[in-house]
Amino acid sequence: MVKYLSSEWLDEVRAAMDADRTLAVETAETELVLQQVVTGAPNGDVAYFITFDNGTVHVQSGVASQSDVAFTQDYKTALEVHLGTLNALMAFQEGRISIKGDVTALTANQAAIGALDQAFRAVKNQTTY
Repeated sequence: MVKYLSSEWLDEVRAAMDADRTLAVETAETELVLQQVVTGAPNGDVAYFITFDNGTVHVQSGVASQSDVAFTQDYKTALEVHLGTLNALMAFQEGRISIKGDVTALTANQAAIGALDQAFRAVKNQTTY
């Protein structure tokens, strides 16, 4: 078991992304960097980013030197979205997630971003909170 948002959790997410052939197909023509910042996590704020590079998707700890879109949310919101008890769009509409950057990139790459769900779901059963 891995702790949610830990470096080990990111390693598991990375492995799930690497193993997901559908993700590679869905992102074959996608170039995008998404930054995630989670505030107030049990061990402090957490930042990671996801890079889509024409069929290769990689997650990495830290702050990207340049991102297309950046999301910031508190730990409770991030946890609820991860567990599937809160829809990310609803959380945004309620002001629980802030978004900066090229918001049109989210719409243009909706299928590629949606393809990430399988990798995150694969890790959920191995995660403690």
